[in-house]
Order: sequence, then structure tokens, then C-alpha cells
Amino acid sequence: MRPVESTPPAGPRPPEWNWSQGTGGAELRSEQISASELNAPRKIPSSRGWRKWLYYGTFKLINTGESPDEQLLRNLNATVAGHLRGTYSIVVLGGKGGVGKTTTTASIGSTFAALRKDKVIAIDANPDRASNLADRIDPKATNSYTDVLADRNLHGYSDIRSHVGMNEAAGLDVLGNRYQPDRQPLSAQVYTDTHAVLQRFYSVLISDSGTDVDHPVIPGLMGRADALIMVASTAPDGAKGAAELMDWAYEAGYHRLLQRTVVVINDVRGESGKAHRKLVDSLVEKFSRWVSPQRVFVVPFDPHIASAGVIDINELRPETRRRYLEITARLASGFNSSEGAQ
Repeated sequence: MRPVESTPPAGPRPPEWNWSQGTGGAELRSEQISASELNAPRKIPSSRGWRKWLYYGTFKLINTGESPDEQLLRNLNATVAGHLRGTYSIVVLGGKGGVGKTTTTASIGSTFAALRKDKVIAIDANPDRASNLADRIDPKATNSYTDVLADRNLHGYSDIRSHVGMNEAAGLDVLGNRYQPDRQPLSAQVYTDTHAVLQRFYSVLISDSGTDVDHPVIPGLMGRADALIMVASTAPDGAKGAAELMDWAYEAGYHRLLQRTVVVINDVRGESGKAHRKLVDSLVEKFSRWVSPQRVFVVPFDPHIASAGVIDINELRPETRRRYLEITARLASGFNSSEGAQ
């Protein structure tokens, strides 16, 4: 009796791979799908609003994920905390006194320091007798450029810490430049030499300058800068001074820096009403002629800044702190520029 032969099923036959020869096995293996690709990415639960309450109210069964604004906020934080190869030096300029240049330096420096894992320092490069950056960061800081340059035993971060102050709330260090009767004039060489020492210990350096762009220290500042912050205010003179600075920077040949310049318009008046909003909109439009509109920021009036004490970003109004985060993230976007870190 002959054995019964099974009838092959109808339809296309699966490929017969020759595992010892040819490319069939390699092609199959190259197309293997990992288990992680089969699983949908887990949504990050929302931390505020109705999304948060829905998540916890359903015992974590319904997870709508973060809101668009939460995602944006997380991306801003990640940009500020992003990888930086080498050092990044930012110079803060203001054509007039009283526009908020020093508070901008302290606030942006604090935002960098609070979010990054490396070290950040603010440098008082204002040659005027009224320089007061340390007062807004750490009033106990008394050392200056001379102390740093005279110390031949700076081998680690703990050594440089003996010459700088620190804002405990954010972890921002500061090198002051308080007026003293025997204080040496601040020159481009002194600034450059000190900057070279500090960049051994700090990844981000933000320098507060004076108002005189013809001062001898300015070439040193601009020569070490990777990005600029032009500070204006809603006061007429404050806006005019910043506009003149933009013209000066262009005519002086700092085109590279203008590509990584942000304009900060401080609302020092804290006014409201249609006329004031029109003024602010007009300033934004005018400064957008030099830089892209995405690089022009209006910082609202904040009583904590107006108090003239130590800047603590945790005490700022939410809107003010968010604006400084946006400015800082825009500056940090230059970290990966081919002409960026030094």
C-alpha cells in the first residue's frame, strides 16, 4: 500500500533561504525588528492642569501625556543644559545706564547655572566706579582680576572658588570688580588674561560690560565673545542707546557676533494700556531689522528685580522666569555652531 501524499496548500510558498550561501539570511537578519520598536513609546505624564488630574484620578490608567507647552518647556530646559564642547563666552552690552544690563547678566547667568551640570560664572567687566554685578549675585564677593592673576596655584575648581562669590540659589559664581582706591584700570589685556584663566574652570562665561564702547577693555571683550546680548529698555533713551550699539557693532566689523546676538528689552516702567503696548511693539519691530524677530525678547517688569537686591530666579514671577529661560535657550542654541565654542 502506497503512502498517502499530502497535497501542498494553495497560495504563494514562503521563500526557501539558503542559510549557508547567498544573502538571504543576511537580508532577513538585517530586517529583524527589535522588541522596543514594537512597543509604543511611553508618554510622559503631565505635571499640571486637567491632564495631571485625569492621570491620577484614573489611577494612572489614562495618560494623555504632556501638553504642548510642557513639551516646549522641557525642550527649552534641555537646550540650556545641552552638551558644550569647550567654553562659551557671552558679553552683555547696553548703551545707557539703568536699562537693566546687570540684572540681565545675573538672571541669564543664574538660569544657565541652575540647569547645567558644569560651572558658570558671571564676570564684572564694567570699568566704571559704579560697577555692581557682585551686589546682585553675592555681595560677599570682594576679590577681583588682580587676585586671580596673582594666584599661581590655581589647579582645581576649589582653588578658583577662593576668589569668586556664589549665588547659592542658582549656583552661579561671580568675579567682581568693586571700586577700590588702588584698583588697577581694567584693560583688554587684563580681561583677556583673566578670561583665559577662568575658562579652565568654567564652561559658560557671561560678562557684564560698561556703557562706553570706546573704552580700552572693549576689544578684549569682543575678541573673546561667542555671542552678544544687547540690552534696551522701554524708556526712550534706553532704546536709543541699544540701537546705536547695533549700528556700532555692524560698522566695527562684528558681523559674526551679530548672527548670535539677542536683544533684551526690559520693561522698566511696568505700565499697561494701549499706548504702552504700542511702544513695546514698535521697539520689537525696530530691533527686528538687525536680528531675527525670534531673537528679540521683552522682559516684563518684575518687583523682585526692581528691589535692587540679590537676584534669586526662584523669586521671579513665572512669566519673567519663563522669558529668561527662552532667552537663555536661544543663546544656548549657538553651542553647536561651527564658529561657536572656543
